[in-house]
Amino acid sequence: MEAPLESVVTGQALEVLQGSETILVVDDEPEILAVISHSLGTMGYTVLTAGSSSEALLLVEEGGHKIDLLLTDVVMPGMPGHTLAARAQAADPRTRVLFMSGYTDSMLEEYGVFRTHANFISKPLSPGELAVKIRKMLA
Repeated sequence: MEAPLESVVTGQALEVLQGSETILVVDDEPEILAVISHSLGTMGYTVLTAGSSSEALLLVEEGGHKIDLLLTDVVMPGMPGHTLAARAQAADPRTRVLFMSGYTDSMLEEYGVFRTHANFISKPLSPGELAVKIRKMLA
């Protein structure tokens, strides 16, 4: 992730991009997970994190949390992001899903996700772009 959101977006624009919803961030790279969760936390979101799809499923299916948005990596060991998304939406159809990946288009196609989808963001993530995308999805 690049510069902190506060250094990219300031003042009234920053307030518009903030939220109070609950976001579950899933990534198998601890550094990415930490940076994204910190960034979203500074925007006012309640952030839950999971380092694997199975850990995320426990939060979704047994955690008793209302998850407004699932932000998941596409390529995950054990269970790909699109399968996790389907399970999360089966548990609560109101859960919105935003996929992220640094992989090529052909690799993403194998996982059933395309960069052209409105619910996709490329890694490395720009804090401003992530904030705008999440706010649009949760509006």
